[in-house]
Amino acid sequence: MSNKERNKYRAAYRRESESYCGGVCEKEDLKEIYKIQNGCCYFTGKPILHDLSNASLDHLEPVRSSGSYWPANLVYVLREVNQEKHFSPNISQNKRQNPRIFDIIQLLTL
Repeated sequence: MSNKERNKYRAAYRRESESYCGGVCEKEDLKEIYKIQNGCCYFTGKPILHDLSNASLDHLEPVRSSGSYWPANLVYVLREVNQEKHFSPNISQNKRQNPRIFDIIQLLTL
């Protein structure tokens, strides 16, 4: 399977997953997540640029594992860290590295 075919398959799978996982995250929610994290990567604590050009959203509980798009399940991470975790099971297994931020995000959704 070529990279192009693999990417097409992954995109279709992601769209399908998104259709049943639930959750809504508005622009204001994303701003609040950034603010709660003090503009830092959830995993490394390194700064994320205010324009988010070096960041991506990550799910604490993956969509494929019944995760959602609710704000309580989303964190900002550095783009290279998010890409790296796909190749390193240790990063994705230890997602609650910073439980305080996770708990604060949970409180916001009550």
